[in-house]
Parts: sequence; C-alpha cells; structure tokens
Amino acid sequence: MTPLKKAFLKLKKNQKKISSKKRLHMYIFSMQNSKSNPD
Repeated sequence: MTPLKKAFLKLKKNQKKISSKKRLHMYIFSMQNSKSNPD
C-alpha cells in the first residue's frame, strides 16, 4: 500500500468521525432551538 493511499484512508476515517460528531452537534443545536422558541 502506498503512503498516499494510507493517508487517504486515514483521512476518510477521520472524516467519518467528524461528520458523526457534527451531526450530533447539529442535532443538539436543533433540540435547543426548538426548546427556546416553541412554534
């Protein structure tokens, strides 16, 4: 396996982690929003 491919795989793995963290953050944010201003 080339170092470039290794780095790419690592980046993809990290991106997955980041995206799930971001999703969780957005979820919490939207929950707080719905609490603070009930429609």
